[in-house]
Amino acid sequence: MDSDTFSNTSQIELINREPITQNNHDLTDTLPDLPTTTCVLHIDYVYPPQARIQAWSEMESETPAEVGIIHTGYAVDDVQAIEQFGAEQNIQTSCTHITHPNDIEQIGLELVKYLSQKNTETDLMVVYFDSISLVLQYVSTKVVTKFIVECRNQIEDHDALGRFFFTPQAHNTDTVAQIQSILD
Repeated sequence: MDSDTFSNTSQIELINREPITQNNHDLTDTLPDLPTTTCVLHIDYVYPPQARIQAWSEMESETPAEVGIIHTGYAVDDVQAIEQFGAEQNIQTSCTHITHPNDIEQIGLELVKYLSQKNTETDLMVVYFDSISLVLQYVSTKVVTKFIVECRNQIEDHDALGRFFFTPQAHNTDTVAQIQSILD
């Protein structure tokens, strides 16, 4: 990766936000202008894959070279249909569906697989994790904390940018402090 591209940007950020709304166009608010060679990975508990692809296609700036989606949850369209939808929006798309939201080991494996397929010398990468607040509904704070540390390490090891979305109002002060301590 060209280190000058992201030199004035925090590599890892915890993004506190209001409870989840229908607006998912806050994708680039915390990023510099992204070159068209950027690969974006969404680990998503919040929005359907088509909504993510649609949001990128509607951006005023250039769309990324690739959008990867690891979607968790119980209802998802056929992965091939999602990838076809991406192609129709002129966005190279790869999608993986994890059926059980508490299967963070599989999510971690998919993250490692995605990052390992990229060339850190040439591929600029951004990883969005949306949302820590929702994964905490399925997995204990202790397990989520270890998972986030491992995700952060993978992101840093691959010279990527990481954006972790979190709604502090949904949690007790101990949980908020614990999450903030590992991502701030």
